[in-house]
Amino acid sequence: MSFNGNEGAVITLAEAATLTEAYRNANSNDPNLILGHFIGINKLNQILSQIGCVGIRTYHGLDVNGKKAIVMVGVDSDENDLTAGVILDKAHDCPSNCGSSNSLNT
Repeated sequence: MSFNGNEGAVITLAEAATLTEAYRNANSNDPNLILGHFIGINKLNQILSQIGCVGIRTYHGLDVNGKKAIVMVGVDSDENDLTAGVILDKAHDCPSNCGSSNSLNT
């Protein structure tokens, strides 16, 4: 299989809320639970503008303090990570950068 840039699916808010609620419920005993991560458009565009990039792959990680992190890397049509290019981390976590309460974060 190869990637063409159309992978993934658009889902409804209700579907997204069900997914995020299940995650919160499964991790309700974690006092340091990270609900999500924010990366700005300019950083995303740095990945997407790389030659041959058809999308972004995310990896879950832990920082030196054991806090959840997200790593983002461009991917080519052969499903390969563009590891010689831009790789992102240092997202703004939710909490504390969650914005207004909504069905995805409460």
